[in-house]
Amino acid sequence: MSQPLLEYQNVSFQYPESDQMVVSDFSLSLQAARATAIFGPNGAGKSTLLRLAYGRYRPSAGELRLAGKALHSYTRAELGKQVGIVPQREHTPFEYTILEYVLLGRAPYLSPLEMPGERDCQRAQEALAQVGMHEHADRSLHTLSGGELQLVLIARALAQEPRLLLLDEPTSHLDLANKKRLVDCLKALTKSGVSILLTSHEPEVVSAIADQIVLINRGRMLYSGTPDEVWTEELLSATYGISLTVEDVGGRKVVLWD
Repeated sequence: MSQPLLEYQNVSFQYPESDQMVVSDFSLSLQAARATAIFGPNGAGKSTLLRLAYGRYRPSAGELRLAGKALHSYTRAELGKQVGIVPQREHTPFEYTILEYVLLGRAPYLSPLEMPGERDCQRAQEALAQVGMHEHADRSLHTLSGGELQLVLIARALAQEPRLLLLDEPTSHLDLANKKRLVDCLKALTKSGVSILLTSHEPEVVSAIADQIVLINRGRMLYSGTPDEVWTEELLSATYGISLTVEDVGGRKVVLWD
């Protein structure tokens, strides 16, 4: 097997103001061109694991490695060319157009006072097309619905041309049509060689995208494996502490509560 793109090596993390570990002795390897989903209850540590993966936090113990190199040894610009992040929400105080906002994803490729060039604008337009928002490039960011803004956040991350794309509950604000558009987009990205790490509370999204599923609770990995290995009534019920049923609908596994 080839070298993992991203590795969590016995990672633990504790917020300075807390006396409890949010993540405890977590180890995981992500291969290139694969989609991994982290699935678990509220407060399980899912978002923290993503923040550790793009260097916002450093582990209290253990290490993260990106392409075989310690994550903390990358400069911010180097990391920005490797890793794109799509948060659950983001405050946007300035009156950007959609295109201007997506162009912020090109910052790792520009010097501090350099203006985006033709290549940067082209890549931003391509990213908007990937999420179905290219016809709205001149609209103000403040006119967007929550779902539309989520698509623009994804386009901004795609404009970075990352090897690894991190998404924190990316479909939580999307209607069914845009949810399908995003799922299709993410599947196409993995086929093109991009690795994806996402968190989600939506079983249908996880089952449609993930090559690898990680079940966590209270900052600890409970189970990890392929969808066929992990997406079972026994393991999901144990993760959430309630009785769950898994049904096959049209070749896709659907999770139901009793």
